[in-house]
Amino acid sequence: MPAPAVDDERREHQQRTVTAWFDVGLSVLAVVMVILLVIELAAPLSTTWVSRLARVQLAIWGVFVAAFLIELYLAPSKPRYLREHWLVALSLALPLLRIFRVVRALRVLRGARAVRSLTLARVASALNRGTRGLRRFIVVSRFAYLLALTVLVTLVTAAAALYLERGAPQATITDFGEALWWAATVVSTVNSPLETVTPEGRVVALALRIFGVAVIGYLTARIAVFLLGEQIGTRPGETDATADVRALRQEIAQLRKLLEDRAEHSDGVAPADEMSAGPLRDR
Repeated sequence: MPAPAVDDERREHQQRTVTAWFDVGLSVLAVVMVILLVIELAAPLSTTWVSRLARVQLAIWGVFVAAFLIELYLAPSKPRYLREHWLVALSLALPLLRIFRVVRALRVLRGARAVRSLTLARVASALNRGTRGLRRFIVVSRFAYLLALTVLVTLVTAAAALYLERGAPQATITDFGEALWWAATVVSTVNSPLETVTPEGRVVALALRIFGVAVIGYLTARIAVFLLGEQIGTRPGETDATADVRALRQEIAQLRKLLEDRAEHSDGVAPADEMSAGPLRDR
């Protein structure tokens, strides 16, 4: 094997090892980061606590940046690594904007469009990291992960909606209780008199509705499968794709048996095996 290939393989192995070392710690910090973001957006904090919260978030962000740079340094192909992890790189670049004095000045004007857009981007990046952190810890079942993810998304979008709607004319979401109720109704696809009025708040509402439709569709499919008497689950050592193929084969076998039973009990109708054998012999 050529020397460059050996070196690339060694660096790739080192990168996988370092990623495994960082995995648990970064997952915990990602969930903590989401919780701190919810507190920052929803809780009425004093200036002192806002400053303390900002320092904690900055420290966590520094850990994320350090881990990303180490993995980037160990990556055999840095352009390929950046292409595969562009969303992570973007989420790490967003907090840099908060360091500039102009953004700090804009934070005084909570209704400023630039601050609202930046907050929306921070919410998206925090949710991206938070969902990856949940996936690391909740491996019992897909249903448990979906439940935890729904709770996390509901809390974050409620806090974001409250922050974005605060002080807006004709706003109907004025406290965290109302924001939480609004998010719960939207994610469960239930109508509510509470609605967002700002453009950024409506973007949050649209994203939450799309997520809610996906969750309800998944739950409906699971309930339908349960009522049909088939429990679809992933066996030990089996991937999700293999489980889906196995479940599809079970449904096809059940459908074929049903057709055969009906054919046997029908007068003048040939069994299913003969019907699928080809052209009629008498013809």
